[in-house]
Amino acid sequence: MLIPHLKTMLEQERQRPIALADCCAFYGVCFFAQLVLWAQLGESASGLLLVLTTVVATLGVFKANNNSQAGVLLKRTLPAALERNWNSFAPLLLSLLWLGMALLPQTGAVDTAFVFMLLSVLMLLAVTPFGALQAILFSLPVLVAANHYALTGPWDSALHIVLLLNISFVVFWYGVLRDQKLLLSSGHKVPELDLAQDDRVASLTERERDLEQTIQDRTKDLRDANTQLSQQIALRKKISDALVKSQTRLTQAIDASRLGLIDWDITNGQFYQSAFHSLFGSKEQDSQELIQTLKKAIHPADYHKVRDTLNACLAGERLEYQLQYRVEDGAQWLWIEECGKVVDHDAAGHAARILGTRRNIHTEMLRDEQVRLAKSVFDHTSEGVFVLDHEACFLSVNPAYTKITGHSSDNLVGQSIEACSETPRKTEVFERVLSEVRSKGQWQGELLEKRRQGDYYPQWTQINAIRDEQGQLKYYAGLVSDLSDRKAVDEKLAYLLNYDDLTKLANRVQFRDQLHRALVRYKDEGTAFALVTMDIDRFKQFNDSFGHHPSDSLLVAVAERLSLSVQKVDILARVGGNEFACLVACSETFSVDQFAQRLFNAVTHKPYEIAGHEVVLSCSVGIALVPEHTHELESLMQFGALAVQKAKFQGGNQVQTFDESLKSFSKKRLEIEQELRKALTQGELEVYYQPKLDLKQSRITSFEALIRWMHPTRGLVSPDEFVNIAEENGLISDLGQFVLETACRQTQLWSEQGLGQLHVSVNLSPRQLKDPALRSVISETLDVTEISPHCVELELTESAIMEDAQSAISLLNDLREIGIKVSVDDFGTGYSSLSYLKELPVDTLKIDRAFIENIEHSKDQQAIAKAIIVLGSTLNLQVVAEGVESQEQLSLLEAYGCDLIQGYFVSKPLAVDAMESLLKQQCVASTKHSA
Repeated sequence: MLIPHLKTMLEQERQRPIALADCCAFYGVCFFAQLVLWAQLGESASGLLLVLTTVVATLGVFKANNNSQAGVLLKRTLPAALERNWNSFAPLLLSLLWLGMALLPQTGAVDTAFVFMLLSVLMLLAVTPFGALQAILFSLPVLVAANHYALTGPWDSALHIVLLLNISFVVFWYGVLRDQKLLLSSGHKVPELDLAQDDRVASLTERERDLEQTIQDRTKDLRDANTQLSQQIALRKKISDALVKSQTRLTQAIDASRLGLIDWDITNGQFYQSAFHSLFGSKEQDSQELIQTLKKAIHPADYHKVRDTLNACLAGERLEYQLQYRVEDGAQWLWIEECGKVVDHDAAGHAARILGTRRNIHTEMLRDEQVRLAKSVFDHTSEGVFVLDHEACFLSVNPAYTKITGHSSDNLVGQSIEACSETPRKTEVFERVLSEVRSKGQWQGELLEKRRQGDYYPQWTQINAIRDEQGQLKYYAGLVSDLSDRKAVDEKLAYLLNYDDLTKLANRVQFRDQLHRALVRYKDEGTAFALVTMDIDRFKQFNDSFGHHPSDSLLVAVAERLSLSVQKVDILARVGGNEFACLVACSETFSVDQFAQRLFNAVTHKPYEIAGHEVVLSCSVGIALVPEHTHELESLMQFGALAVQKAKFQGGNQVQTFDESLKSFSKKRLEIEQELRKALTQGELEVYYQPKLDLKQSRITSFEALIRWMHPTRGLVSPDEFVNIAEENGLISDLGQFVLETACRQTQLWSEQGLGQLHVSVNLSPRQLKDPALRSVISETLDVTEISPHCVELELTESAIMEDAQSAISLLNDLREIGIKVSVDDFGTGYSSLSYLKELPVDTLKIDRAFIENIEHSKDQQAIAKAIIVLGSTLNLQVVAEGVESQEQLSLLEAYGCDLIQGYFVSKPLAVDAMESLLKQQCVASTKHSA
């Protein structure tokens, strides 16, 4: 039934003429629609469809005008069937092309969809003059295209729009079919009823009214649909604008948060990143570029971790990651945190897309490092640290605090500091402490605390207030230290600062403090006192000879003797290496001289045992009095030192009291030193000779060379005034060389004058004995003076030899090998060790004058002298006795077998001329005796 009806409709519409205006309007609208849509889409492929549309529209126009030359050309070029049904198929072809335009790639914007819908409505309105069949055929592809746009377009309510479109098209079809039905009814009835012309006009008028009504209805429906479509488009645009704003806010928020977005499309090998840091390269990269960029930018120590993590995500082993790594930024390395998540997988389970962010955490890492450092310091510091809340309850303590107090952290946290303290009167104490912290910001002081399981201990506590931004007290930070060890150290230090660790006596610091107190007491109460200073003579020789440890033992023994000799109220101190000092109050009946002598005797009266040897010490003692001499501390100590210096200058082993002459003593010594240097260069020094009498020959065979200083203004200066000074300042070597050369030259001259075979002895000081150039000086002197070495004798004291026995023995052996003789001066007053005497390469022993003085009245001295002479004879040594002043002394020594004597009984030291006269007289007397 349907097919015959369609054939009838097709035949009627083929025979139905179409007005040229309607045809031009339809094809013009289609041409315009194609042009507008092509411009809207901007696609190059739509150009071809536009051309085809233009051709079809032209052919349609030509077909409508069959009388034109173009219509004749069309009939010749198109098949007959196609040419015959052109009016029916041309609209269908245009709608298919329109559908093709809709299926082309499009942006999906709201504006494009709106334009497409509007153009579709215009073309539907323009196709109605072609008949119902052409209108329906034309509307079907258009409907499909509209549905396609509605379903694929940017709509939130696509189904509603599709439903509205379909309803509109149904209404359109209804109107077309109704119009066609009216036309069909009119076409069948006219031949059957053969109506009159008026009836046909009435029928046509009625149908025209119905058609107008239908058109109005359809227009209203289309207008309603268009209104709804416009509302949907406006809503969609509003939503689109909201999305754009949201996207803008998101972008701004990301920029404000300094985050970098990353989007890695692994399937297509595309990587996108937002602007974050130039070292990560451009915004868009492929996967290979991304890998190279990361490898170049990331620190080598961190790259392996980043690589392994990303590989695990790509393989599907991890769904998300969080990495922290360093990237190079000029001269420094920045810390970056990267967080990512796999948002899509492929069929094999591998990552297809990764989204994530990057952020700069360099400041955070530095802050974390500082926090870790602070935490490490907090945990490992040796002092206790605690933190209290605003109510003075413990929040945190470090391990040192628990170790000091004995309280565990669990027992302390949450408890108030007052409750955990056991300091006496703790309520009052902590109320005052916390009040001061709140008002002044800090408090520090010493508390007596008790350990949780232990005794009381001194605790140094410091508490500071920590306030918030508004200045409100928020925390208390405290620091505590156990002062037990520190106080013990302070006590030990105080002892070391005030007492000598070796002798246990007060040291120089304590002595000065006590001296100051004594001066204050004198000024307040008038109590006089004396300063007694003592210095051990030649202590350096003991130190060098026996070593430091035995010498220290010697100092301890001296300190013990002095401690037993002073009163309980006296202050005894060791003020130097071998110096001691004592303060003693002076009453009217107290004798300072006797007290000083008692100390002197305590040190020197009995011998000491040192390193297996028995030694006797000598010391120099000086006395300074308050108020007789001074009222000032520095002056008092200076005067005591000057008194000791005077005692040493006079040979030591004596007690000296300060007097006014000593104020210029040091100045005088300095003047002597300066003048002595000039005397060496200006010929003021002379050599005197003291004869030695050979008792067996009863003649002078040798003499001792002694230096004298003929001062231009002071006259003859005694050696006692300048030899010690020369020994201290180093001039003794120059003096010794002068004496040696002068004496050797004069002795050789006298020998050449026929005054006999004479021998000269020259004294060597301890300083000369240590001079490495001594050997060469003696050799040069012998060469220059041409004297025989056997005629030269060097005199040394026992103490000078024993200061460095091994070196002295080596030097003396060398001198004896060239023929020089060696004499031990002042024998019996020093070490007097037979073991040393046996080892020493000496030729002569010289008995000290102390054993010869008054020998005729002392059996002890006679025994000592006799023993020394017997010892010398036994060891095949010559023995010389010095200081002989009487015939009785000479007779005794001659009876004992002494070889030589020297002293004022024989002759005092003589100048060159006097000595030469004496030698000549001896020669004359010897000649007369022989005759």
